[in-house]
Amino acid sequence: MKRHELREIILGGESTTVEFKRKFTSGEKIARELIAFANTSGGYLLIGVDDNGTIVGVDSEKQELALIEVAAALIEPQLDLVTEVVEIEWKDVIVIRVPNSPYKPHRLRDESADERPHDRKAFIRQGEHSVAAGREMVRFLAAYVKYRT
Repeated sequence: MKRHELREIILGGESTTVEFKRKFTSGEKIARELIAFANTSGGYLLIGVDDNGTIVGVDSEKQELALIEVAAALIEPQLDLVTEVVEIEWKDVIVIRVPNSPYKPHRLRDESADERPHDRKAFIRQGEHSVAAGREMVRFLAAYVKYRT
């Protein structure tokens, strides 16, 4: 992604398809955002951008990229993410592009719990927020995928 493309996305603000995060503290939190985008219509997760659109950058892109790998491993089925580091205003921003997945619903895997795959949490985007999907929404996502194939 080019700087001017990233700048345009940031100027557009957060939405159903764009989420800004200053930083993340856990792989699970990243996974929830990625799942929500994949289950809705895809989008961009920008790490190193404050909620108001201020570019703050990341302290360590290697550390953030490692956390993204941890997050990706928590998602079922697996997602094809495009991750890149874009230097803008002399700061590094991590851009994760999440496709609108044809393999919905994606769910959060929790290895520590004895849960069945269908009991795992799914998330969707509602406006600027990622929220847990209810059972009916999960059924709708699964039915939509079957209908399209």
